[in-house]
Amino acid sequence: MHHTVLPRDERVRRFGIDVGEKLHFSGWRPGGEYRQKIIVKNVFKQMQTVSYRLPETKFFSMKFPEPLKLGAGVQVALELVFRPLLLEPYEDFIEFSTSEGSFLLPVHATVPVTAFHFPPSLDVGFCAVQETISATFPLTNTGDVPITFTWKCPAPFSVSPLKGSLQPGEKKVCSASFSPQAASVTLARAICTVSSGSGKGKGDMIPKKIKLSGVGKFAHVSLDQNALDFGSVTA
Repeated sequence: MHHTVLPRDERVRRFGIDVGEKLHFSGWRPGGEYRQKIIVKNVFKQMQTVSYRLPETKFFSMKFPEPLKLGAGVQVALELVFRPLLLEPYEDFIEFSTSEGSFLLPVHATVPVTAFHFPPSLDVGFCAVQETISATFPLTNTGDVPITFTWKCPAPFSVSPLKGSLQPGEKKVCSASFSPQAASVTLARAICTVSSGSGKGKGDMIPKKIKLSGVGKFAHVSLDQNALDFGSVTA
């Protein structure tokens, strides 16, 4: 194909057909079957006949193409099926043709990504010696696959829960506790190790650190005046 891939608004302006920006498959596994709808809409004020050509690669498939006759404002749904065999990126195009010319709709399938996020640092504040305070922070699965996580944290800090699992887009609130044994500023780094089970080798185990800080203080009571005078009272 020698056509240039035009932006969506340019395609709509020139051809009067809207098929969306692109098709993107994510969160897939080799050997599976994944489907997406393509909405083809005539945005011109007169009837149009639209034909399309199937993707060239065997990993993307559609029903045998038949010309679509669309009145003004009418839309139809086509289905694209993706059947990946290997864990690698896939790319193709669907070519649509009208009386005004032809254009391409990009089709992409990106490799599922293991990714997660939490803040780089957390200050739990002041705490009396031999006491415990806690602060919370979010741990979010920002990738395409389910993950499991495990925390390792040095005393006097601790993180809860120590382990768990998250689905793509899911968030869990974790708690960092501080139990100082001395009146001093304490810094530590907790390590979160994440595994996706995607079978991609060393990249499957991802460690990431959060910097923890807290201040231990001796408990004390202070008064804002030295004496209390109740004045004269009846005996």
